[in-house]
Amino acid sequence: MNPFVYGRVAKGECFFDRADETRRIVQTLSGGNNIAGAFYNAAMRMSLPPLPRKDTVDFIMGKMAADGIDISEDAAGHLIDVAGMIPHYIQMLASEVWQYVVNNHDGGKQVTKHTVDSCVKQVIAVGADYYAELYGKQSKSRKNLICALCKDGNQIFSGAYISKNGLGSASTVQRSINQLINAGIVEKTETGHILADPFFQRYVEIVSEGAQERYLSG
Repeated sequence: MNPFVYGRVAKGECFFDRADETRRIVQTLSGGNNIAGAFYNAAMRMSLPPLPRKDTVDFIMGKMAADGIDISEDAAGHLIDVAGMIPHYIQMLASEVWQYVVNNHDGGKQVTKHTVDSCVKQVIAVGADYYAELYGKQSKSRKNLICALCKDGNQIFSGAYISKNGLGSASTVQRSINQLINAGIVEKTETGHILADPFFQRYVEIVSEGAQERYLSG
């Protein structure tokens, strides 16, 4: 059994749909931003620090080894880096890697960086419809800001950043970033802002490069 089990389909919904639904439930229970809601300010939001890198790498290597799968420390580190050091996405990608190796082990059960990258492509392909809808429903100003955040999320209110990325004005950026944060698409960090889903970020990068069809079919 997949030790990183992350059910891809349940009642016709992929894991991206359930992740989005879970996010909405958490926002509701924590009060969200609806001042008229019954749970408004009923709970405090808590920011969790990144997982300990070495412990996470050792965990992935141990779970893979238990099933006879050889993943190097370098490949395991690449996996958690690609997943943004976020437990939810580490589990998602590790599950995909495990399944990929089990189904395609003619050349031995070994995981390389290339294996991880192939599985990233698969994760994005599975979530492509969800990501297309999520990105497509954003306003032009929010799309521009999302694309800018893919490249750099620091000092987003500075004149240089706004001018470089064609974001209009500081007030437009402020309004857009607040909307994206409230929607759970963007998170504020100690140093700036990041897209909450590293795979959505990669999807946006692919779309902005005009390489979506080539990437997902290649």
